[in-house]
Amino acid sequence: MHNGPKDQVLHPKVVDELQTQYLRIKAAVSAAMLWERVLTPRERQQLGGDLEASYARLGTVGMWRQLRGVSQVRAVVDVAQVLGFLDETKRRWLLREVGEELPPHDLPDRPSWRPATGRLRWRKQVIRTVRILSRPSNVRMILDAFEEAGWPPRIKNPLRNGRDQQQLHQALRSLNKGLKKIHFHAQEGGRSITWTIA
Repeated sequence: MHNGPKDQVLHPKVVDELQTQYLRIKAAVSAAMLWERVLTPRERQQLGGDLEASYARLGTVGMWRQLRGVSQVRAVVDVAQVLGFLDETKRRWLLREVGEELPPHDLPDRPSWRPATGRLRWRKQVIRTVRILSRPSNVRMILDAFEEAGWPPRIKNPLRNGRDQQQLHQALRSLNKGLKKIHFHAQEGGRSITWTIA
């Protein structure tokens, strides 16, 4: 894979990290994770609607590049993060080192949750109102955890009993009810939660 913009000399640690992430995500199992857990039905259709054919034609990185129109290095970093291989700190470091870090006002849209008002916003529009009770609901705990983490694509399940998948699925069903702009999903057998643009 190319290390970065033309003629750019990257620190060996950056090159090693990019190569490690590239090898992790190029595998067919990573492509399947991206397809099933991250891509929306619309995005799958944009790629032809068939995972095996898309993977054979484009590979994991190529699928992301076609959907997002980004460089190869950016695709590696982005996919590694959405699949849980990279945390936000390391992602920002890599993007900064390869000269691809976006200015704050150009960062991808992220939701905004205000527990004081019980309002979840997306692009300045209220997309969900949650009743605020004296004892935080499971829905509120999920939203609180995402807000506290800065809305990364994935967080650990913040519910008290993380092993209770039924409790998590019930909370996510309630949270997703009526949501049109974004959608929440359980991952890794309920150990983590992701959000995607619907």
